[in-house]
Order: sequence, then structure tokens, then C-alpha cells
Amino acid sequence: MTARGSLAVVVLAAGRGVRMKSARPKVLHAVAGRPLLDHVLATSRHLLAAHGGGDPVVVVGAGRDEVAAHLARTDARAVAVVQDPPRGTGDAVRVASTAFGEATTVVVLSGDVPLLSLASVERLVAAVGGPERDPIMEPVFDHASAPPRP
Repeated sequence: MTARGSLAVVVLAAGRGVRMKSARPKVLHAVAGRPLLDHVLATSRHLLAAHGGGDPVVVVGAGRDEVAAHLARTDARAVAVVQDPPRGTGDAVRVASTAFGEATTVVVLSGDVPLLSLASVERLVAAVGGPERDPIMEPVFDHASAPPRP
């Protein structure tokens, strides 16, 4: 089990990235000189350090060998779990639960969202107030400035 404190972080990195039209796993594409996944793992590490420690659980699927090799080189303590076949986010968290143990708060981050700030995630964690409160954070775009999506 990886969660030492009451908080666990699950990073979703199993997507195929079909719209990217690349054989490389989506989370390994670079932004600002680093793979998308590395940005998310850095946020995860800071969050975990502030809440009692533990290691992020990374759910891999498509391109799992490449992603696992990357983790071994860059963040060997991250725990990779395999989701096969892919059955969506809920199933990914179920698969990850075998690694994060008895955490009372589970933060699920997308491995392909590198610009999510630690401050934003901290606000999300602070919003958790008990079993009746399950906050979800999602981006909201002004229609005119929304990123294009095929």
C-alpha cells in the first residue's frame, strides 16, 4: 500500500491519445520541455508531501511499457497499475485502489493536464468536508476562447 497519510493521488495515464495521431503515449508528449506526465507528477508529489506522504498511483494502459519505463527513469517510487481493458475513469480508480490502501481522500488527476496548479488542487482538497461532499473540479471555458476539439 502506498498511502501513508489520509490522502492518495491517482494519476490517469492510460489514454491512447487518438486525436494526437501519434504512436507515443499521450502523457509522454512534451510541454515546456518535459512530458505532460512529469508536470502532473510534480504537482502530485508536492500535494502528497503536504498531506502526510505516500507515492502517486499511476494508472497505465495504452503504451504501458513506454510509460512504465519512463516512470522507472524519472519517478521510480510512483506505483504503476495496469487497467486492461480500459473501462473508463471509475474503473481506473478501482484498479488504483489496490495500491493506495485506506486513504480517506483520493485526488484523481489527469496525466495530460499539466497546467493544473498545486494551489487549485489544494483548494479542491480543502473543499472535501465529509461523506456528503465529493467535490469535482473541471475547466469551464468562455465559448469564444474554448480550445478546439474535433
